[in-house]
Amino acid sequence: MLNKKRIFNIEGYLSRYCTDIDFFVGVKAANVPEQIMSRLGLRAKPGVRKVPYGIGPISKFNANGKVMKLKNQPKIEVRQRRHSRKTGEYLGTWHLWMWQRKQVEAPKVPVEFVEKNGELLIISPLLQYLPENEGMNCHTVNIFLECFGHAAFYTKDLQMMVWEPKTTQGNWVMLPEGTSIEEKQKKIEQVIKERESRGIPTYKSGIEMLKAYGPGDIVAGTKGFNGYCAYVYPEREIILLECLDYGNATYVLPYEGWEKTSQLTKGEILEGKLCTNRIPHDVNWASRIHKVMCG
Repeated sequence: MLNKKRIFNIEGYLSRYCTDIDFFVGVKAANVPEQIMSRLGLRAKPGVRKVPYGIGPISKFNANGKVMKLKNQPKIEVRQRRHSRKTGEYLGTWHLWMWQRKQVEAPKVPVEFVEKNGELLIISPLLQYLPENEGMNCHTVNIFLECFGHAAFYTKDLQMMVWEPKTTQGNWVMLPEGTSIEEKQKKIEQVIKERESRGIPTYKSGIEMLKAYGPGDIVAGTKGFNGYCAYVYPEREIILLECLDYGNATYVLPYEGWEKTSQLTKGEILEGKLCTNRIPHDVNWASRIHKVMCG
């Protein structure tokens, strides 16, 4: 289940959820308020298939298309005759330089109401998990996020896909079992509380901030990484290794090859220059983390 305003990289989500090439994006109609249905011009009835009305930039583009400025092309001269708004008197001809423009056709991706086991679903057209379809797949997910506030992935037979992460062996273990980020964060907070009870200064505010950026997973360190947590952000293609103890640093690693990297020791990661950034726990920590996360 995605609970975001918008996504920019769908690969990180599909690689976790999809087990087949064909899939739907969908939501349960019972979870969508009637006023939202009305704004979108939809009727909650099996068999209804319609392009939703535009209520935001993504759905408006989907329904109506858009005019795109061609900033890679030279500007063109435009002449405009101007008249006074009050008297209508001719004021002259203005010479302006404007970007060339192109009309982009509306994708017009529809949604459809279907019934499955007595439950009404709102689903997209059947999509395919292929590299050449990444743009349309991402656009479809963003339509659901903007219109309904959340989105889920469904199999071809309309079974909701659930991501069940695998336990990472070596220097990292999943905390706790299950897929709930909230449960994992609570477990981390319990560890922080226990360390504080022993008089160990911790970096609790940093852990809370990393949780706010919406990680796809949280992994706890063991052995050489004892006291560290790995916050995994597949859509941003990075891993943040955060030390619970104050006065240390946050390490930024690439998401690609994470499973292999997780088998290495802390020394091997640093010596092998696999760390792309090191952010110490100081007054600039929050701003530097924001720059890493938001570019």
